[in-house]
Amino acid sequence: MTNARLLFNPHHLDHALAGRRWSVSLEDIETVDTEPRLTGGFLDTLFGGGLRNRLRIDLVDESADLFVVNDLGTAVTVLTDSTDGPAD
Repeated sequence: MTNARLLFNPHHLDHALAGRRWSVSLEDIETVDTEPRLTGGFLDTLFGGGLRNRLRIDLVDESADLFVVNDLGTAVTVLTDSTDGPAD
C-alpha cells in the first residue's frame, strides 16, 4: 500500500494459476471487510482461496475483489483506517 494506492502482486503459485497483478486508488475503495471461507464444491473452494476467510475489497463501481492474506484482522483494520471507511 502506498499513500495513494493499494497494490497486489501474486506470488509464484498464484501467478502460475492465472493470478494477476491488481491495484486501485485508495479513493476508489468503498468498504473493506472479510469474506467467509467457501463451503461449496471442493475445486471452487480450493482454487478460489476459499479454504480460509478472505479480505474483501468493495469498490465505488460496485465491484468486489477477494484476497487471501495473513493476519486478516490487522489487514482489515489498517485498510479501513487508510480509506476512512468503516468495516462492516
